[in-house]
Amino acid sequence: MKTKFWFIVSVLMVSACSSVPSSPYQAAKGSGYGYTEKSLGGNSYRIEFRMANGTVKKAEDYAILRAAELTISQGYDWFEVKKRYSWDDNYNKHHKKINDIDIDSNQQISRECGLLGCRTQLHRLPNSNFDNQIDFPEVSAVLEISFGKGVRPAKEDIYDALETSETLGNKLSAH
Repeated sequence: MKTKFWFIVSVLMVSACSSVPSSPYQAAKGSGYGYTEKSLGGNSYRIEFRMANGTVKKAEDYAILRAAELTISQGYDWFEVKKRYSWDDNYNKHHKKINDIDIDSNQQISRECGLLGCRTQLHRLPNSNFDNQIDFPEVSAVLEISFGKGVRPAKEDIYDALETSETLGNKLSAH
């Protein structure tokens, strides 16, 4: 009877392990882990990538990989990241980009308003790559992108879709 019990337990454990995906890169399903995408109209999309036990950097890389694949599938050559957010399981934001201003977790933004208008300033805090090195129980990255065709403009946060898909695809599958 004991032998039968342990045999059943071991079979269940093996089948449970085989049902866990080998890569977190997949369309989000029941648990919500993986990527989702939503059209924002025209040639713009919002992409979110959620993963368990990962770094902020890895979640952002997976979101960018999905953006590259989506760009190619929509018939475009390149994409621009218009907005970028990432956060851990406690909803601590690690990086965001709003209106062409990049804000990392080691930066702070302030806004001062007076009679003649407002002034926005970006202040650098002591540099740290801590967020990119630690695994959080849950981490999310969100991108808002727009697609483009033809010659890619020489601006930061504009990615060649094919090159990005190949490079990040190889990098992430090696880990």
